[in-house]
Amino acid sequence: MDSFSVRNFKSLRNIEDVPIKPINLFVGKNSSGKSSLLRLWPLLKQSVMRRTKGPLLFYGEEVDFGSFDDVLCNKSKSGSIELSFGFSIKDISNSSSRFLIPPLFLSGYSDVKIRITIIKIGDAGAQVSKIEIFTHEDLCSIEIDQNGKVNLLKINESTVELGNYEYRVVDYSGIIPKIVGTKPHRAPRFRRATKFGKAEDIITETLAKKMHANTSTNTITEGIDRLIFGSIESISKQLTRIFTGKHFGKVMTNEGYTIASDIRGLIFARDAFILIETASDYIRGVAHNTKYIKPLRAAAERYYRPQDLQIEEINSDGSNLAVYIRSLSTREKDSFDEWTASSFGFRIRASLSGGHYSLRLKTNKGDREYNVADLGFGYSQILPVITQIWSSTRSKRTAFSNYPIIYAIEQPELHLHPAYQAKVADLMIKAYKVARSNDLDVRFIIETHSDAIVNRIGRRISEEEINSDDVNIVLFDKMDTDTETKCVFSHYSSDGYLENWPYGFFDSEDF
Repeated sequence: MDSFSVRNFKSLRNIEDVPIKPINLFVGKNSSGKSSLLRLWPLLKQSVMRRTKGPLLFYGEEVDFGSFDDVLCNKSKSGSIELSFGFSIKDISNSSSRFLIPPLFLSGYSDVKIRITIIKIGDAGAQVSKIEIFTHEDLCSIEIDQNGKVNLLKINESTVELGNYEYRVVDYSGIIPKIVGTKPHRAPRFRRATKFGKAEDIITETLAKKMHANTSTNTITEGIDRLIFGSIESISKQLTRIFTGKHFGKVMTNEGYTIASDIRGLIFARDAFILIETASDYIRGVAHNTKYIKPLRAAAERYYRPQDLQIEEINSDGSNLAVYIRSLSTREKDSFDEWTASSFGFRIRASLSGGHYSLRLKTNKGDREYNVADLGFGYSQILPVITQIWSSTRSKRTAFSNYPIIYAIEQPELHLHPAYQAKVADLMIKAYKVARSNDLDVRFIIETHSDAIVNRIGRRISEEEINSDDVNIVLFDKMDTDTETKCVFSHYSSDGYLENWPYGFFDSEDF
């Protein structure tokens, strides 16, 4: 996934094409919209982890956005929320087991952006009313009525007839709804719509008029299945290569450009539903892989009750940290010990005693162990962050291992000395490099007020520990609570210097 956009989402009235790089920093004043944008990712996760009737589960285990009305920007004129996701078909084909080799007709698409428009239905419900697919310089727009039925499909400004085909939404498991349809002259039993049949019918009719009268419909439809979306010139060449008859060859010599131009948009329409389904599966995988850490983590308890559970993921508030550490295998525990000892100078373990266990910490410089509950509050706040970042380096394979893994962490610097804040930046860089060596696509989205984190990343870029192209900074600004958020994208130079950065951004007198 390359980027995402939101419109009318809380104070974020129109935030376009936010890049998703290996390390992404969201910085700005309090209540400027940073957390709203970051929490979109745990919102997506809780929406795909539960069976829902609409695209988004606004209230769940990860985050509580209230309702549609609570999320809708008060400056919205349309009354709708829009979400967009940008990616390449190559990324999707490498991630999804269903598309390890992309279908032939998808190979003509490179960068794709899909936008969904979400509207309120009834008192508390929501549904997708429009899906837009942007590719090259073309737009496919699909409108859906309140009953979930597709009632309009347009390519650029041209409407494509639906004919006697019927299509409707049946599945919101991937945020972007999947669409199924019926074929004409058959009982109304819905099936997965891998192609938009009416577009294929129109292409068949268009080409049949240009071919020899003896050419069968089956020959034409089999040839159409081999057509790949592309430029007019590319489609013209494909037609000449696929249909080799002398009569059609002469027609193409005189009318090839016009014929290719006439059917180009229809090829896009033919592929629209499979593009949607492919994107839906991909976004579901990315959302499933999102790991979220809240800004205020649970305080360490003196004792924890034993639970015979194998924990694979830390809760967003870190409350199951002790159980998670207790669940680690010996090999994983050794790796975790080395991670914390080399990065922060201590080791942590879950020690069983008297029917309960506790989190015990020992520094590299001493032999005495301490109950984390007896140490400063900062330890209980940083331990879930450290552990979550370490978990990103694990190469354990799951059904979703080929999808990008998003780590969305709010204020990792909370209650930390600036020296430790800088070490958090080092941890992210180290984790990214280890994950990459394990063929894992890890992305960190960090909401922070820490100049120590920002400056340490710049220093590591200058030392060539990480490339400047691997880091994205989004600056958030809002004049007051009733205005919309403005975002500016900053970045580091190859020497680690901040560029497009407002002078005095972290100065206290500006607050």
